[in-house]
Amino acid sequence: MIASRLHNFNENRCLRKTERAVTFSRITGGGQQMRQFIANLWPIKIWMGVVPLSVPLAVCWRTSPLIWLFDDWLNPMMFAGVMVLSWAVGWYGAVIAGWPILAPLYHSQGLANGAPYQIGDYVLILTRKHGGRVARVYAIWKERDQVRVDLGEDAKEKCEDVFSYYEILRESNPPDQDAPPTAAL
Repeated sequence: MIASRLHNFNENRCLRKTERAVTFSRITGGGQQMRQFIANLWPIKIWMGVVPLSVPLAVCWRTSPLIWLFDDWLNPMMFAGVMVLSWAVGWYGAVIAGWPILAPLYHSQGLANGAPYQIGDYVLILTRKHGGRVARVYAIWKERDQVRVDLGEDAKEKCEDVFSYYEILRESNPPDQDAPPTAAL
């Protein structure tokens, strides 16, 4: 009796994780534009552009530098130093605060794209120079949430065939079937 309850608890917990990923996909739109937006790292680019710049802007707002900036020749140099230091504080703050915010976003997008993958699966590549191409998974790096796909020997030698789970999409119709390949949405 206890073993069956424990089994049901674990099964329900796994279902809740999947439901959260699907719910997040619905909240963010889950469409092709959102997949491309996340796969091209735009959330990280925006986060690392806006957050570090907000700290120097806050310092400028609080200090009102135009009143005292040109009173002495040393003031502009001190102000520049303070701006550089405040930007560095903002950058490190963005890295530390971004991890718990952005990591779940990318993980849930990978789950919504069809992860975890298995060797032999066909996937649609969403990013980089191979974007839009369908390829077969030939190796899995589970500890890094990455896969290697068959893009030829040149890409294999240069390690250009390594993609994260959020950069690829499970293909519903593999290319060896008669139907044209379409991505599973």
